[in-house]
Amino acid sequence: MSATGVTGAQNGVAGTNRFAWTAALVTSGQYVANTGGQTKACAAITYTPMGGAAAPYGTDFSIYITIDPTNQSNIVFAAPTSIPLPAGAPVGSTITTSYPYCVQVSATALNSSGQSTGATGTITVAVVNPLNPEQ
Repeated sequence: MSATGVTGAQNGVAGTNRFAWTAALVTSGQYVANTGGQTKACAAITYTPMGGAAAPYGTDFSIYITIDPTNQSNIVFAAPTSIPLPAGAPVGSTITTSYPYCVQVSATALNSSGQSTGATGTITVAVVNPLNPEQ
C-alpha cells in the first residue's frame, strides 16, 4: 500500500513521504467488494475466554505492517493466517475466525520533525480465507 499527502480543495500533491502507520482488526463494518462499489459485511472475529461468553474481538494489527525503510509512504500489510489469542488469555480460551474479516489500515502524515500534521487516511482491507480466496 502507498500513501500520498494531498493539500487543498483540489487535492494537490503535498511533498511528504513520512507517515505513521497503524492497523486495527475491526469488529464490524463493510468493505468494497468489487469495482462497481458493491459492499459486503465484514465477518466477526470472536474471543471466548475459558468458561466465559463469546464477544467480538478487535485488536491492534500494526505488528503486521512492514514499512519501506527508504520511503515511509510505502508499506506491506501481511495479515496473519490465524489470529493469536490475546496476551494473558486463560488456557482453553479460543478465537473464532470467520472470513472475510476486516482490518482498517491508517496513514497519518508527519512533518519534517516527525510530528503529526493531523491528516490521516484510512482504508478497510478485507482479509480472505487463504484456502478459499474467491469466496
